[in-house]
Amino acid sequence: MTGVIFSLANPFGIAFWGGIGGGFASHVAGMTLIDKLLFLFLGFSVGAFAWCIGISALVAWSRKFIGEKLLRGIFTVSSLAMAYFALEMLWTLIHSALYPLFAHRLRLKSSQ
Repeated sequence: MTGVIFSLANPFGIAFWGGIGGGFASHVAGMTLIDKLLFLFLGFSVGAFAWCIGISALVAWSRKFIGEKLLRGIFTVSSLAMAYFALEMLWTLIHSALYPLFAHRLRLKSSQ
């Protein structure tokens, strides 16, 4: 749920989907449902591909201006942040989904 809230509250996401949503709504007004879904899927796929290529190009271009040592530091900090959030998500999954399934067994063993 936290991810959904952060995603919905992200100003970039609001601007992106607001712009996409308005353009999408004006183009699909007379289309059938399957055409709308196909149009949305293809548009999203092309946009995601362009975003990935653009970010990759930006990183490659930034190597000219940012030293290799600083770039490695940025990558290291980013990797550690992603690992932290992955572990936090795993911890939340264990405690919210798996722990309740076995909590009664754990309580019985600890009370004996």
